[in-house]
This record gives sequence, structure tokens and C-alpha cells, in this order.
Amino acid sequence: MSQDPAASPDEPGGRQPGWGPPPPGWGATPPPNPGQSPYPGPGLTPPGHGYPQFPPPPRPAKPGVVELRPLMLSDLLEGTFAVFRRSPMPTLVNAAVVNAVVGILALVFLGWLFAPAMGLEDALLGVSAESDDLGELESAFRAAFPYPWYLYGAAAVLAMLVQLVASALVSGPATVAAMRATLDRPTSWREGYALARPAIPKLVGYQLLLALASLLPWLLLAGLGFLLAPAWGIAVLAPLLLLGLAAALALIWVSVRLALVPVQLVSQSLTIRDAVASSWRLTRGSWWRIFGIMLLVAVVVSVLGSIASSIPGVVASVPGSTGGAWLLMVLTMIVNVLVSAATMLILQVLVTLLQVDLRIRHERLDQALLVELNDPAAHAIPGHDAADLSRAR
Repeated sequence: MSQDPAASPDEPGGRQPGWGPPPPGWGATPPPNPGQSPYPGPGLTPPGHGYPQFPPPPRPAKPGVVELRPLMLSDLLEGTFAVFRRSPMPTLVNAAVVNAVVGILALVFLGWLFAPAMGLEDALLGVSAESDDLGELESAFRAAFPYPWYLYGAAAVLAMLVQLVASALVSGPATVAAMRATLDRPTSWREGYALARPAIPKLVGYQLLLALASLLPWLLLAGLGFLLAPAWGIAVLAPLLLLGLAAALALIWVSVRLALVPVQLVSQSLTIRDAVASSWRLTRGSWWRIFGIMLLVAVVVSVLGSIASSIPGVVASVPGSTGGAWLLMVLTMIVNVLVSAATMLILQVLVTLLQVDLRIRHERLDQALLVELNDPAAHAIPGHDAADLSRAR
């Protein structure tokens, strides 16, 4: 029996108003496309099998000793020692040789200059304590320091200049090796010096300017104390101490802001003025982080160096050891050379990697290094000609 199409919707077999027949294919499951997952989205699990499982994010590229991303303290420390393993000649060997040569020259020159002063203590003991005659004391000091005063002053200045040159000869090749290690490029001794040679005079000049600038506040305080002492008396000590503390804190703050200047002089061949401006800009907002990292590493290195420096005394005091004085002098010199080389190297390579980290954060150096990785015409020092991509955008 056929149903009436106009029947009421409440009647059995009636039709709902406004509902027509279903379209063709309604409710049918579409056939899966070849090579396409039947589930709604890449990496998702089938329905009823727990939460969706997305693929892990891709890791940053690591062509060399560090990943090309903002670096943590562990990355900086691991990268520092990886640089030593990657290029030991321009880092470890070079620092040990330079410090050994400087130590031998200082021992010979200062030994010749101050050899007469070795008998000053015996000469002073021979002077009678009750004697009022100053002639004996004057003759003792003349025998201990027979050369003119300006010769001793020139020796002090020469020793400072030699130390500055030695620091530049260590920090220059070490910076080159650390920058090249970011792209896993080994660096030989000759290559490290060849690439760092244009920056060595600038390194010496900058260190000399920094030393003079650091000395200036103390000279001003000494002059101020000399002027105020007749009127104020001992009361001048309190304001001078406060001013001295403020000057010390200011010098620490400025030294952290300028910590990247030696690296910038070598890695980008900047002038001293441009390197100061670049370091000041890169360290903005990161003062406490840089200060904490450098202080932590300096304290650890200092403690380890103190432990190592005590080894010669222990060895020379062993019963049965022959030539105790000479053995102590030779061992002390060797240990001091190694400790000085390790201290300079660790801090220099660490600051170089800190510069890489800050340039990645502020200048997108990571993208520039990835481009240089496959560019045969790129500069031998990675990042040397890298533009600030953050400003370009």
C-alpha cells in the first residue's frame, strides 16, 4: 500500500517538512588517496589511540663546536674545550710557548737588574739598630740599587709592554681558532698568526689605552687626597674610600661592557672605536649574565691554578730530592707558565663564544654562518663580513 505524500508528519510514514531525499553518496566513506594518511593530519594517531603524537621540532644546526642558536653556560664551557681539541696548536701550544719565552726573558732581565738587591737584607741586618749614622743605610741601598732610577722605571714600562704583546700574541690566534671552530674548520699555528696579524697592533694599543684609563681614577684620587689632606687631616680618608669604592665598581661595570672589544678587533677587523661601539651595543641588557659567567669561570680557574701552583713546593719538600732550590725554581716556572697559559686561553675562548652567542641574539649571526658554510668565497674567519640581519629586516 502506497503512502500519501501529503500525510501529516505525526502519522506513520509521514514526511518531515523541508527535508528532501539525501544527496547521492551521503554517508559513504570516500576511498583513501594513494600515499595519504587516512587520519586528519600528519603525525596524528588513529582515533581512540590516545593523544596526538606530533613530530619533534628540528634541532638547530651544529656544524662546529656549538649549535647555531642562543647558547647556555654548558654550551659555552663544552665549546671552549672543544676548541682546544679541534685546534691545539694556535691555542694550547702557542700560549705555552709565548708564556715560556716571556718568563725566561723576565727571569734573565730582572735577575740581572735586581741581582744586587738580593744582599740588601743581609746588609740591613749588619747595620747596628742603635746607630744614628744614616751613612751605613745609604751605602747599603746604593749597593742594592746601583743603577739610575730611570732605568728601573724603564724596566717596569718595558715589562708591561712585553706582557701586553704576549697577551695579544695569545688572544689573537685563539680568537681565530675559536671562530673557525664554529664551522668545524681546523686552524694551524701559521694560519692562526696569519689571520690575527693585522689585529695584533690594535690589540696592544687597546690594552695600553685600557690600562691608562684604569689608572686615571686612582691618580685623580691621589691628587685629591694630597690637596685636601692639609685642611681635612685624617678625616679625608672616609670620602676617599667611598670614592675609591665607586671608582672600582665603575671600572668593573665598564670592563664588562667592553669585554668583547678584543674579539671584535680580530674576528671582524674593526677599528678600536667601532669595536668599542659594537661591544657596548651587544652587551646591553646582558651585563649580569656576562659578569656572572666570567666571574664563575675566573674563580674556578683561579682555584685550580692555586692548587697547581702548590705542587712544586710539595715536590721539592719530598725527602731525598736533590737540588731542592733549583728543582723548586724550575718546577715553579713550568707550573706558572702552564697556569698562565690555561687562564688566558680559557677566558679568551669563552669570551669569543660569548660574542658568538650575543651576535646570534642581536644580529642573527646563525643565519650568516649557515650561508658561509657552503660559500667557498667566504672570509677565512667565519662571521668576519656578516651583516646585521636583524637591522636589515
